[in-house]
Order: sequence, then structure tokens, then C-alpha cells
Amino acid sequence: MKIYERLVDSRLREMVPITQVQWGFMPERSTTDAIFIARQVMEKYREKRKPCYLAFLDLEKAYDKLARAVIWNALRGRGVPERLITVIRDMYEGSKAAIRTPHGVTLKGKLYRTVVRPALLYGSECSALHKAQERQLHAAEMRMLRSACGWTRRDRVRNEDVRAVMKTAPIQLKMREQRLRWCGHVLRRPEDHPTRLALDFEAPGKRPRGAPRKRWRDVIRRDVAEIGAAPDIRRY
Repeated sequence: MKIYERLVDSRLREMVPITQVQWGFMPERSTTDAIFIARQVMEKYREKRKPCYLAFLDLEKAYDKLARAVIWNALRGRGVPERLITVIRDMYEGSKAAIRTPHGVTLKGKLYRTVVRPALLYGSECSALHKAQERQLHAAEMRMLRSACGWTRRDRVRNEDVRAVMKTAPIQLKMREQRLRWCGHVLRRPEDHPTRLALDFEAPGKRPRGAPRKRWRDVIRRDVAEIGAAPDIRRY
């Protein structure tokens, strides 16, 4: 079914133009780009202690709230042929799904790594987290892992043993991995790409006196130093 859906999706993308401001569900783009741009702008205005105004629209998923007949009419309005609309409608009407999986701790660890942890760390590669915030995430992760194993702190099982059973690396290492991977993605983008423009952007004014708040690029420098890499630091 997934292959069939991708074929239909590719046909739709050829017929319906999508603007550059659409980040989600686009090739070589994602909502992480938009989060990074917003955080960079806020960070750099905060660094100079300048006001920054952002406007947000709270949008719901169309298929969750709108009547599907409205979606079909919207597709017709964009010039999508009726036969393709019928194909899409058939995929959603009367659909059922069943999942058969084994049970046990191994499955719990896989579910945590593929479902829970990505939700917990969503957008973290764009944030300048402090060590205290990372420790809070570490504590939350260990509570969930112990609960999945049926243990509490009173059982006096070491964190390393819990991770070995769940086959899960420390969340701090995962965050560092995601930050460095995202940094590489940004630096490989063309200089006129919105994420590069946001990274190179500087808010007007001078930095005030006193210890400034930690910036994203400061966290990247720390990550690079921790793994012992020696990149061209001027690019950051």
C-alpha cells in the first residue's frame, strides 16, 4: 500500500504546485528547517536584546477535522482529474490495518527508540540546550526505561544495565549526534538557502555587557570539542 500511495503522491505533486513556504512532507525540506530558522532569528535578537515579533497560526490536520468532501472539491479546484480523486478517495474509505508483533522487553526498546525518543527530541537539534536541561531529559528517559523493564530506583539496577537490556544509548549522545548531523546538513546547503541565511544572519546592534546566553553555535563548538574533531571553526 505504501508503494501505491507514493505513486499517487508523485502524480499529485506533478499536477499541484507547492510553494517554497511549505516545509513539511517535501523532498529535501522538513519542518526542522522552519524550526531552525525561527530559533536562529529569536536567538540573535535576544543576544542583542532587541525586540522580535513572530506571528503563529494554529492549524489542524485537514483530514482530522475537515469533511473529506471538502478535500475532494479542493483537489478539483486545483485541476486534479476526477479519476485520480477517485483513487485517493478509495484509499481512505473503509480502510483497515492490523499489526502483528512479538512481545517482550526487546519490542519495548525498539518502540522507545523509534516512537518515544524521536517525539521527546523533536526539534532538539535546533536548540541550544544547557547541561542542566540535558540532565533533566536524561532523568526522564531513565524513568521511562526503568518503567518499561518493570524496575524502580529501589531495585538498585544501574543505568548502564538498564540501557543494556533496552539496547538504548544515552540520550545526551543521541542529541549530540542529531545536532552535528543537522549542522552538516545546514553547512552543505547553498548560501542562499533559508537555513544558511538564518545561520549567517546578524541582528542589528551590539552585544551588551555581561555573560551572554549560550548560542546554538556555542553548543556545536562544544560538541565538536567533545568528539575530538577539528573542523574549520570559522564556518560556524
